[in-house]
Amino acid sequence: MNGPLLNNNGDTNNVVVKLAALANSMMLTRISTPGSLRMPPIGSNLLDTNAINLLSAWITNALPSYQTFADWQVSVFGSTNDPNASVTADPDADGANNYLEYLTGTDPLQATNFWAIGIQATNSAAQISFQQIANRGFELQATTTLVDSNSWSALDLPGNEPFFSITNRDAVVTDPAWNDTNKFYRVRVFPP
Repeated sequence: MNGPLLNNNGDTNNVVVKLAALANSMMLTRISTPGSLRMPPIGSNLLDTNAINLLSAWITNALPSYQTFADWQVSVFGSTNDPNASVTADPDADGANNYLEYLTGTDPLQATNFWAIGIQATNSAAQISFQQIANRGFELQATTTLVDSNSWSALDLPGNEPFFSITNRDAVVTDPAWNDTNKFYRVRVFPP
């Protein structure tokens, strides 16, 4: 969002995606315009109307309510310069830094307000559940050791595909390769 362009098509207001501004969102222009601006430039003469409609709806409906981290800092702490507003601060001492609280929509001043991951294990599978927050990406990862921080990897499972929902929703991912010893899970949360 608001990403710079190599070619702004003659308008300095154009960016990759501009909140609530279809005319200045070059990603939309590039997929919906036949001719030399078209993306992809070869391989199809047909416009993907489903993709055009989906991207248009996302830009006009979902993005206007999107809040940047700096906007969030100001709304919660009154300033981006407040020491409690820093990315790594944890003013409520609940173990989640401000950036994670921002991504998960929790209150950084209330230790009892937190985002959680649930797990239900059976003999043959593990079901990992969590709430997907609107306009956030989620990726379930697993490892068999907590000693090596580089050992975490995304699970290639149904329900764990890259996906940015426009509303909050409950997610459940089932890991059929679960065993009851030495398998640990975490969920990576990231912005669009």
